[in-house]
Amino acid sequence: MLSEALISRFEPYQNAGSMAKISIIREVSQEIILAGLADARFFDRAGFYGGTALRLFHKLPRFSEDLDFTLLSPDDSARIDQAFSNIQRSFETCGINLPIDMSIKEKKEASNILTGFASFSLRDALTLFFGEQSRKDANPDQKMKIKIECDEHPALGFASVPVFRNFPFAFKARVLDLPSLFAGKLAACVGRRWQKRVKGRDFYDLAYLLSLKAKVNMTYLENKLRQAGFFDGDRLDIETVKAMLRERFAKIDWESASIDAREFLEPGIRLTYFEEDFFSSIVETLEAA
Repeated sequence: MLSEALISRFEPYQNAGSMAKISIIREVSQEIILAGLADARFFDRAGFYGGTALRLFHKLPRFSEDLDFTLLSPDDSARIDQAFSNIQRSFETCGINLPIDMSIKEKKEASNILTGFASFSLRDALTLFFGEQSRKDANPDQKMKIKIECDEHPALGFASVPVFRNFPFAFKARVLDLPSLFAGKLAACVGRRWQKRVKGRDFYDLAYLLSLKAKVNMTYLENKLRQAGFFDGDRLDIETVKAMLRERFAKIDWESASIDAREFLEPGIRLTYFEEDFFSSIVETLEAA
């Protein structure tokens, strides 16, 4: 039987469209996985960052796909697979008895990132949370797949803070502080490599962080850009960051970027002024922490 806390999370979406229903299933699953990781003491050695961290801990008004973590020290280890049984137990505690497959992606080439997945039948999940009539919104073999990634050789210089959460039940995690989250997002805006289309959600997040008047952890940003090969100067300053962003903005297909961002917005949230001039203007307000 589903827990009352779970039922209350899905209730506002009962009359929403299929995309919103799928997004809230993903988000609730992410939170359940976080609770399982906490139960496995994963956050003794790792911190949470990225778009989902902004969504869950700083009220970013868009959904996010993946769970991203960084080791607190490159000399440590935090194997995701060691928490699989705790994650499974977390789902069961919430009354979710769907078969859940968990796996680690085999590395075919050298990489700093360890990638794992938790997946289950999307059609079965829609039925469980939204009733039999929702089954038509997914193909029989369609999966809800949650990617879980941990940077095992991280750029350093970030700061992290302990955080408490009471959904799906009380647990304690560790999240990078806001200036470090901002630095990580700026590194993605400057250097993320796109495959099929621009990840416009990165730039949406940039605008949101500026609206919060967040400042940037420059040490962490510099180290991330150096590690990725995007900066090799003596010292990174805020004016150089602005110039790097403006150069990136000039290369973006903003129509494609806006389509990507819109797919992740909460119901009722509108996207306006998603264009080069807008972003070139607002990054002038960037400040170092």
